[in-house]
Amino acid sequence: MVNKNLEGCQKETEAVTNIMLDNYNKVLDREGKLSDLDERADELRNMGLTFSKTTKTLAQKKRWENKKYKIILGLVVAAAVVILLAVILYFAIPQSRSQDAAAGARAGGE
Repeated sequence: MVNKNLEGCQKETEAVTNIMLDNYNKVLDREGKLSDLDERADELRNMGLTFSKTTKTLAQKKRWENKKYKIILGLVVAAAVVILLAVILYFAIPQSRSQDAAAGARAGGE
């Protein structure tokens, strides 16, 4: 009877030992997977920071390009207005002077 109890205890001890070894191996596998996951998370974090910096730089570049094009467009419009005013004044002033001269000649000739 003592032998049976001893053999039963030894079998239970071996079963528990096998389960514990299996659990220990699983813990080691999980630790390796967790360290890989941690490394990937660090890489993603670094890639996110790089992406953020790149997008900020690109946004500033595009804003400057938009401002530059608006300034150029404003200068072109201003130049067109100045040229248009110059043409209008060129044709308007000589006509009024010639009309004044013609009116003076008519008044002096009468």
